[in-house]
Amino acid sequence: MGVQSNSAATVRTAVAMIQFGVIGKIKEVHSWDIVRFHYTGNFSDPPTRRRPNRADEIPDSLDWDLWLGVAPQRPYVKDFYHTRWWRRWHDFGGGAQGDMGGHMMDVVFTALELSWPKWIMSHRTPPYEETYSPNNKIQYRFPGTKYTTGDIDYYWYDTGPVDAKSSWPIDQKKKLPGDGSMFVGEKGYMFLPHGGMPQLLPREELKDAAKEFDAQVGRVEGQMVDHYHRFIDACLGKGTTTTPFEYSGNLTESILMGTVVNRFPKEKLVWDASALEFSNKPEANRYLRRTYRDGWHVKGLG
Repeated sequence: MGVQSNSAATVRTAVAMIQFGVIGKIKEVHSWDIVRFHYTGNFSDPPTRRRPNRADEIPDSLDWDLWLGVAPQRPYVKDFYHTRWWRRWHDFGGGAQGDMGGHMMDVVFTALELSWPKWIMSHRTPPYEETYSPNNKIQYRFPGTKYTTGDIDYYWYDTGPVDAKSSWPIDQKKKLPGDGSMFVGEKGYMFLPHGGMPQLLPREELKDAAKEFDAQVGRVEGQMVDHYHRFIDACLGKGTTTTPFEYSGNLTESILMGTVVNRFPKEKLVWDASALEFSNKPEANRYLRRTYRDGWHVKGLG
């Protein structure tokens, strides 16, 4: 899975610290992405809620049928889907969470060894007709692991954790980075800016725990290029990747749930992992699968 930071020293260090118990067992985690405004329906004023009612000439350099793939047949519209704006449309992508959710949730899944959620709920407004809501907040309840205090809540925000950060030991006047995670533990907090090294909070109270980690674990190595090398090596039968299908499948499943439950605000949707469906909301299950276009059917899918 292309969550390259999984192989970086930043994420590896955060994972090692969490599993070592530097901030104690984890009570809850928050992740956010507040720079992907162009992946929601609010990329224009007024917001774009549905597809434009027109078709533009397809460039000679683009095979539009191939680009659409299994997605529904749609006319080519210049600068609306291709090249980078496809994530804002239900037809093609998963909005901000579909883009950054894998990267941000990866460190949480890896550190806490999560499986799949018991239930999931949206706390904000539903998406637009064909584009994504600009103020998403999703809550997951995962079964507890040996690294948590019990069942654990994970929160995802498209707009930043404005209703959670007031209780964190940070400078409340400073803006948070556009992408980041906050682990809330029994002994303190770990702030992990996306692409940056983990920061222990309050620093003074956790300095002894940090020293113990340094003494017993030491420097955690990692290089971005290793992620790709592992994939090639695995293809050649030399070892395995750090994010194989049995891992990335659960992670992707959880991310995509967020794009579904957003359509049912304030409702707790219970997930049946064995049946791959919401057990208490049959009408939500129609968003889990779709019929692939003629010529693009895959046996057992679509």
